[in-house]
Amino acid sequence: AAAPLPLLRQPASSMLTREFCAAQLLRDRGQIQLTEDETNVDEIVGWTVAAIAFSGASIFWHSWLIRLAAALLLIGVSGLAVVMPQGPVWALTPFLVCVGGGFGMCFGYVTQRIVAGAEGDDRARASSAIPTTQMIGYALGASAVGFIANGLGFSETATRAELETVGFWLFAAFLPV
Repeated sequence: AAAPLPLLRQPASSMLTREFCAAQLLRDRGQIQLTEDETNVDEIVGWTVAAIAFSGASIFWHSWLIRLAAALLLIGVSGLAVVMPQGPVWALTPFLVCVGGGFGMCFGYVTQRIVAGAEGDDRARASSAIPTTQMIGYALGASAVGFIANGLGFSETATRAELETVGFWLFAAFLPV
């Protein structure tokens, strides 16, 4: 029952960093040249490097890597909650790399476990359900980001203090606990 959670959490987290980081930086810090893709490059690099680095791990290490990935996600999202509201843009980098690295480290092993846990003909269905679950995660993530940010006062007319509150609580709400 818990297997789909990482599949939902990854796209939801990506929507958080894509939508809110870009909007916060553009609105609050005048980072006109910064686009949503640029705010995601650190997460993408972290994912890619971790996926490549840990792709050949023996089966003995799979459960440990999944646990370590959860710790990296906790560090990354916690750091974003603290740094995003007031910190300089460059300070986001290590935390975005942690988030991407955490997902890159475990995603392949989580999907392997989902497919291996299915029996017979259900393996094909389990395999095809993975991208569907991810798409649901993107939709839920975007909705949750908008709902939480709007509820906390994120708007065109928000003050710096309101933006700092939104910046902290929005990331804190997505902590992988």
